[in-house]
Amino acid sequence: MFQATKSLTLTTYLAVLALLPGTCLSIPAHAEQVCSVHDGDTIKLCTGQSVRFHGIDAPELHQPMGYEFRDFLMSYLK
Repeated sequence: MFQATKSLTLTTYLAVLALLPGTCLSIPAHAEQVCSVHDGDTIKLCTGQSVRFHGIDAPELHQPMGYEFRDFLMSYLK
């Protein structure tokens, strides 16, 4: 039962992230380098600024699947 929920949750998350570049995320004229990924919906730029994705509610690291969501976002941004 848990595997099915885990798979569905990650599939939904992947679908939402796939929509970000065209719909929710505006790309600035200049790009910033990502220095770290805090969790599944928060990154830290090398300028020191934290960025949280609007409309994405990924689990925190201490919550179930928190590390899986963070690791996915890290691989997505590479």
